Amino acid sequence: MVKNERLGFGGSAPILKEDIMTQSDLSRQEYLAQLESKLTALPESDRKSAFVYYDNYIQSSEDEAATMAKLGAPGEVATDILASYIRRQNQPHPQTTHSTPGKEKRHKHNLWWVYLIIGIFLFPVIIGLAGGVFGITVGVGGALFAFLASGFTMVITGAASLILSVFVMFQDVGFGFITAGTGLVLIGIGIFFIQLTLSIVNWFIKIVRKTVRRYQNGRTSS
Repeated sequence: MVKNERLGFGGSAPILKEDIMTQSDLSRQEYLAQLESKLTALPESDRKSAFVYYDNYIQSSEDEAATMAKLGAPGEVATDILASYIRRQNQPHPQTTHSTPGKEKRHKHNLWWVYLIIGIFLFPVIIGLAGGVFGITVGVGGALFAFLASGFTMVITGAASLILSVFVMFQDVGFGFITAGTGLVLIGIGIFFIQLTLSIVNWFIKIVRKTVRRYQNGRTSS
């Protein structure tokens, strides 16, 4: 009789066992066959894992007989394996707090109701703001179009006055010069209106581009 230390199956803590009997009269195959026959209470996967574990452990040793003697009789090893299995089964499993698909579906459904109620209350405000923005846009666009149309009209009228002044000078030189001067003034004012409108439009386009670029850079950085 000697006192030895038995290895725990599956990497568990070492189990001290006393009075180990020498197994030199058994071969490795016979030892493992007896061990497997005493583990019929285990599930097949656990039984195969135990068989492979002890088979590899014994084969990797320098002296198989001494190793089997250190482990003890197959019945004692099987008793320890079964006890370890029962302890693992009796350990409480941590409870998880995962939400079920039904709860997630109800949660999303409730959120849609909240969004709908908020949308109903904010609908008049949104419509008012949208109408205001649309009105301002239409107003500014109309004013710019009016300036541009007025500019082109003045340029065309001024050009027509210049052409007409040539014929008027044959009848009345003074009135012809007045007509020509009026045409030049109209052309000058028309060109000013056209340039002013184009400058405002160009300035607005630059602001829109900068705003869009800042928004894109902000999304990229985030």
